[in-house]
Amino acid sequence: TKDLSQQIKRLVATELYGTYHITNSGRCSWYEFAQEILKLAGIKGVKVTSITSEELARPAPRPKFSVLDNYYLRLSLGNGMRNWKEALKEYMEKNEGL
Repeated sequence: TKDLSQQIKRLVATELYGTYHITNSGRCSWYEFAQEILKLAGIKGVKVTSITSEELARPAPRPKFSVLDNYYLRLSLGNGMRNWKEALKEYMEKNEGL
C-alpha cells in the first residue's frame, strides 16, 4: 500500500495519463505468496498446498499467467518498484504480522 500510494502521488504530479499497472517487482504464485506470509509471521507447521486454477473451480476461467508488468510505469517515471518480498516484509513488520 505504501509503494502504491507513492507511485500514484508521483503520477498525479505529472501531466501523464493512461492505464498503469503499479506492482512491486518480481513475481509469485498465490501459493508462494502464502508461504512467504507464513514464513515472515513465524508460523510453522501449517501445510499450504499448491493447486491449479482448474482445481480451484471458480465460476470464471482464470488465465494461466496473470503477472502484471509495470513496464509503462517504469518507462513513464524512470524507475521500477522494489521487490514484493521486501515490501511484504516491511508491511508485516509495521502491522505486527497481521
